[in-house]
Amino acid sequence: MSKDKEKRIMGVILDSAKKLFAQFGPRKTTMDEIAQVAGVGKGTIYYYFKDKEDIFLRVVHDEAEKLYHRLQSAASEADNPEQKLNAFFYAKLASLTELVNLRWLYNYMDFTRWSSLEKATAELARQEQELVEQILKEGKNTGAFAIEDVAKIAQNLLRFVSAFGKTLPQVPSPNELKKDLADLLRFVFEGLRSRREMKPETGKG
Repeated sequence: MSKDKEKRIMGVILDSAKKLFAQFGPRKTTMDEIAQVAGVGKGTIYYYFKDKEDIFLRVVHDEAEKLYHRLQSAASEADNPEQKLNAFFYAKLASLTELVNLRWLYNYMDFTRWSSLEKATAELARQEQELVEQILKEGKNTGAFAIEDVAKIAQNLLRFVSAFGKTLPQVPSPNELKKDLADLLRFVFEGLRSRREMKPETGKG
């Protein structure tokens, strides 16, 4: 069998599994169902993948790559650190309405016993942490943000927005998402801004 044909078969299996995982979750999806939707024998799936966990990790990896590039692009297109943070978090929350399996990983990983998912989640967190730290360092270096512990603030920001994301409907409208996120981050930015940018209070007498 040619490599191109093997690549096509693997693609069909992954696409089929991705749809089933998104609809039913990885725990409830069976290998028999994946084989049926893919139109291949179950033995063919085991030829390319070790088990269902292996397939789900590949699906998550592919979605994580898409998310990472979107986050990079969103932040790079903004003009200043505040806009970059806003664009970064909007891109993340908006993308998770489409990248359903990645959203499943973020929200429900604690309910599984797949130890390999912990590594996948840790790698995602590391990549996002680095991007947010870069934005915060830019704000600190330009005097826009009055902060010290960049790593800690980045970690807290990610946790804060992730918790907010879990309260959203499955498919929030873009306008509502932008408004709700802007309202949320408004208070964050007030805490991050340099005191030099704040207007001094007018004293009496």
